[in-house]
Amino acid sequence: MARGLNRAAIFAENRERKRFISLLRDNLSQFNVAVYAYCIMPNHIHLLVKTEIQELSSFMAKVLAAYAQYYNYKNNRIGYVFQDRFKSQCIEEEEYFWNCLRYIHLNPLMDRDLNKLQSYKFCSFHEYCHRKGDILSEHAFIVKEKRFQTNKQFLAFHKRDNRDVFVDVSEDTHWNNLRIAREVLFDMQWQLGVPEEEILEYIDTRRLFGEVLMKSLGISKKGADEIQAVLRKEIKGTG
Repeated sequence: MARGLNRAAIFAENRERKRFISLLRDNLSQFNVAVYAYCIMPNHIHLLVKTEIQELSSFMAKVLAAYAQYYNYKNNRIGYVFQDRFKSQCIEEEEYFWNCLRYIHLNPLMDRDLNKLQSYKFCSFHEYCHRKGDILSEHAFIVKEKRFQTNKQFLAFHKRDNRDVFVDVSEDTHWNNLRIAREVLFDMQWQLGVPEEEILEYIDTRRLFGEVLMKSLGISKKGADEIQAVLRKEIKGTG
């Protein structure tokens, strides 16, 4: 995962996402990296890949540097574009792999309306369902079709409620949940076109945000309410 500096929406425009996709495609031919899932959100990207750690570091360094150069030139700015270096997690178990893939695919959604996801072109879910595109490795389609004989089964898998959370394991659960909640709130703000403070203030959006937190984090309503209270204090403190 790589994220914009200070959660900046560095992929806010479709042309920016297309540019990043193009950079991925161009560099995949130069590195021994196989992509199994990806998703580009307004302020961060997720990748599920198979490669050696040093190869991954070189690949990501080149892609992120090229995008930063493009972004700075496009916006007539200088300085860092991404927050730190990318974060990575090693996946060794098959079920963990599939849960991670599903988590990445569900990133753009505030609900489980997979019809919306199929039309989102900057995510590998679209590529899997239509079996066309040039980011996923050929082996990705092979393992998908070995486990799911039909797209209907693949869709059903994404509708499961036990959505896992993939984070930096060095952080404790509380801070993990807060960090992810901030990401969810940012994405929700972008999708609804409503400021963060209003999402946390009005009953309907507050309820929707709480439901997303409960599904995403596997927490109770009380836990979701506590997280929202912390976020409200944070936003008031910066206002």
